[in-house]
Amino acid sequence: MRGPGTMDHLMKNKDSVFERIRLLRKGGNVKRYHTLSIIGENTVSSHSWNVVVLLFVLHPSPSKNLLMAALFHDVAEGFVGDPPASMLDEFPKLKKAYKTAEHVVLDGLGLGAVYSLLTAEEKVWLKMCDRLEGVLFSIEQRLMGNTQINDVIHNGLELLLHEQLLTGELRDVLNMVRVNPYVFFEKLKKI
Repeated sequence: MRGPGTMDHLMKNKDSVFERIRLLRKGGNVKRYHTLSIIGENTVSSHSWNVVVLLFVLHPSPSKNLLMAALFHDVAEGFVGDPPASMLDEFPKLKKAYKTAEHVVLDGLGLGAVYSLLTAEEKVWLKMCDRLEGVLFSIEQRLMGNTQINDVIHNGLELLLHEQLLTGELRDVLNMVRVNPYVFFEKLKKI
């Protein structure tokens, strides 16, 4: 059956404003961390909002395009799903195919140009704030008692610490989270 929610349907209806709204909302409702037990839930829309917040606060002058890319960076998951990053890292051919599928969906949703216009530096910022948001969510889970999330915290911090763009407030936040993530959240509570 080739009904709503399929690529065929997307391509045939991509000029309908109502269909684009429906599909973008569908992408925002995708549940993250579905292979782990978490306390509550985390959706693409809540994750993306938090990535935008991090960019807005940490980047010296985020462009409108960077903020748009952050807002929609995972919306294609409404079609292609949300595979665990560790699985994609283990299977490079699958990762390449997945990325190709994501780009096809983003183009179909009229968002392909948003990503093609990002500078190399903006792409690094987006990737780092995406990862940082995942680490912060995971630390919040840990603070609520979720011990199944420890590997996510460790792996996320390792990936972040190998990035080259560690300057200014972003470096300070990463160092605080790396040294003692609990202090970071204690500081947030006092604001």
